[in-house]
Amino acid sequence: MYGTALFWMETHYAPFAALTEVLRTGRTASDLVNGMPFVEFLQAHPEHVPALAAAMADVTHGAQSEVLEGYRLPPGTVVDVGGADGSVLAALVADEPDRRGWLLDLPPVAATAHDQLARAGLADRIEVLGGDFFESVPSAQVYLLSTVLHDWTDEDALRILGRIRAAAAPGARLVVAEVVLPDGDEPHLGKISDLTMLAMVGGRERTRSDFAGLLARSGFVLDGVARSSVSGYSVLEATVREV
Repeated sequence: MYGTALFWMETHYAPFAALTEVLRTGRTASDLVNGMPFVEFLQAHPEHVPALAAAMADVTHGAQSEVLEGYRLPPGTVVDVGGADGSVLAALVADEPDRRGWLLDLPPVAATAHDQLARAGLADRIEVLGGDFFESVPSAQVYLLSTVLHDWTDEDALRILGRIRAAAAPGARLVVAEVVLPDGDEPHLGKISDLTMLAMVGGRERTRSDFAGLLARSGFVLDGVARSSVSGYSVLEATVREV
């Protein structure tokens, strides 16, 4: 939790003081306190990027570890879209010597992935790309979205999925690792993350039916939930819907 604690104290603590105004106005806490969306704030303050990378690694090796352990991506070239420091991709493909692919994230964030991938022995197999997944993604057979869609509204999530669908090879597979909320109103660990997404970026955690709807509108078919865990994280698999 060390990296997460530092990141949240550096970037979340002060904005959360505006939570009541978030609820009153519908604006994000970052807009209200920092004067800009959270992604733009991180771009304007790259000193927080190492803490972001450490927090993402904490999620990979902590809350997500149960659901990712032993999971095998579908075969083929892979793009980790919004892959941060590469922790998830490294955990999934380090023991697959024939796997090739790319990690795509904003340039300051993607720069943190080089060391992680090198330590995992992947520097010659995974190319790090600094770019914007709202603009374009590489063509591949497998796409990985790990804790990315929850950062965004449905409208923006559809834009991301649309870029992937446009670039995807025929029959391509999509793997989504996210918190999946229950349909009912029972207590769930993902709801604190849901509140955080609402406050900081205007995003949200989603139910299985929410994901199925987004995927269908983007040209994918939800094949099912491949794995789930007590931490609330699940792995969903989908396939490009042929026209």
